[in-house]
Amino acid sequence: MRFLYLGPAHIEVDSDRPAVFRRRKPQLLLAVLLMRRERAVPTRELVQELWGDAPPASARANLHSYLSSLRAVLAGSGAARLHSGPGGYSIDLRGDELDVAEFEQLTSRARAAAREGRPGQAAELFAAALGLWRGDAFACMDATRLLRAEADRLEELRLTVQDETMDAHLADGAHAQVIGELRQLVREQPFREHRWGRLMLALHRSGRTKEALDTYRALHSLLDAELGVAPTSELRLLHQAVLSRDPAIAVAQRRRQSPAPVFM
Repeated sequence: MRFLYLGPAHIEVDSDRPAVFRRRKPQLLLAVLLMRRERAVPTRELVQELWGDAPPASARANLHSYLSSLRAVLAGSGAARLHSGPGGYSIDLRGDELDVAEFEQLTSRARAAAREGRPGQAAELFAAALGLWRGDAFACMDATRLLRAEADRLEELRLTVQDETMDAHLADGAHAQVIGELRQLVREQPFREHRWGRLMLALHRSGRTKEALDTYRALHSLLDAELGVAPTSELRLLHQAVLSRDPAIAVAQRRRQSPAPVFM
């Protein structure tokens, strides 16, 4: 059984039988229980998350109906998974059944590989972690305050892992191979300046120095027009290094030497 919320919250009883909750309230219920998996969630908190500060008179009865439906789905694993007690309700999760837990485990392993000088393996592990995402966390839901905060945390983590993936590829010497992806990442998040720096490095190390300099000018124009600021000092240093063809930022061949320093 798999529990998923890196995208719409749903359950896979097995790989061929996803249980997707089409209605908003049951989906919210599942998401809250998964997010608060470390402890039981009291009934009053579930009512608050599902109906806000003005729950209808039928809120508790409706909640129990949603819980019964969820219990029926979870029974497909052959064991009781939804538990209730004085503290509230909780879902019994095992091992790497939750996609968020698997994402965090893969990310941790990737970072360890990067620290130990295995950038190729790090890139593969980061890519596997990102491959678990099926859309925005809690997608297709009008998330509550609690879920919005968790969705924001996970989205920032995803952006960070995207950047770390590119760092691993650059450290592995795969400069030309990631230029297209770096351009896409820059388009998606144009004010994350370090992404522009990674694109400049990839272009320069691929023998496309003019395009690297054009990239810096495009960043400079964007920041000046939109924010009235100049690029960071790290980006300015990288620009000077590209202009002077500083050997410190050059890597000749894939995985033939230690990675050159990155100015960011």
